[in-house]
Amino acid sequence: MPGPAAPLVCRRCHRPVEISRDQYYVFEDMHYVCFHYEFEHDPVDPDEECGADGCPSAAVSPRPERRPGLDPAGRDQVLASGWIWLANVRRFFELAGCYVGYGFDDSD
Repeated sequence: MPGPAAPLVCRRCHRPVEISRDQYYVFEDMHYVCFHYEFEHDPVDPDEECGADGCPSAAVSPRPERRPGLDPAGRDQVLASGWIWLANVRRFFELAGCYVGYGFDDSD
């Protein structure tokens, strides 16, 4: 009779993985929640829903407007909300300017 399986230890929090043991290797040797916060959640505050399907922080601070599959925003709302993070807006416009031959500068 085989003995008990060796414990699988999460490489992020160093605790045993039990509930998601069958997906241990899928989540790169981590709990699902550890994997989510390590690779999927940034740059959003850990206590705020990030918009990834099944985000654990949805229970703490829900942000339904970040969830995929919502109806288009109204005329008074930004249609592309959430796909460019505020910290990256300038870099985005500089890159977009390069593609269209526009010199984006501080006056923009």
